[in-house]
Amino acid sequence: MSDELADISDLLPNRYIISKESIDQSIINEFYSYLSNIEHETEPDKINEYCRLLEENDSSIETRKSVLARVSIIGTVESFRIIERYMKVFDIEIENWAKIALVECQRRLEEGLVEEDTGIISSGLGGVLNRLRYVYIIKTNFDLSDTLNAIAENIRRTASTFDSEIEEIEYAPSNIKVKVLIPMNIAIGSLIEGTILEINKTEKLVYENYMVTNTHIPSDEEINTFINEQSDIL
Repeated sequence: MSDELADISDLLPNRYIISKESIDQSIINEFYSYLSNIEHETEPDKINEYCRLLEENDSSIETRKSVLARVSIIGTVESFRIIERYMKVFDIEIENWAKIALVECQRRLEEGLVEEDTGIISSGLGGVLNRLRYVYIIKTNFDLSDTLNAIAENIRRTASTFDSEIEEIEYAPSNIKVKVLIPMNIAIGSLIEGTILEINKTEKLVYENYMVTNTHIPSDEEINTFINEQSDIL
């Protein structure tokens, strides 16, 4: 886990933007493939025309997608505001396309302001500011009813030492599910393993193996499969 994140970090620009939204990777790929084909054709001085096309009720979905991509390329405060206004009345068919366009415009705007390369990081669960959202599952076979407050405190305290923020903790008879925001330069495995050590410091209550994802909220079926596949050795 640490080596994988280190490799990703080496490829990141000096500044990056994490998308707050959960967006399908195929739509992201489609947007940037389209962007690469029209970038040389986009004319910043046509921004008023682009704005008009977005506001026209009879503009087709494909026209709106094209305009949003072109406005995002301009990367000015004005173009950002145009997309931002459109986000309040967007067509549901291109909701995610509009979200990507807004983030891309923000990226280009920041590049112009700070004169540094920026990049966009998006995952299935999104993120906030410089943190990505993960969900991890820890297995347990013990009655934790008398220790829930202590476990929650251990989970939050450990997250804090990794500059991370716990959003949600859910308990079930067989597992603990945690939703957490963690900085890109921190290995999620280190946080989870540190949490397990902290919980088990005085009494072994959870297992060392864990499940973690940043693509979606695991279903009950997925969690049960993980639980059933794990050894009962602490």
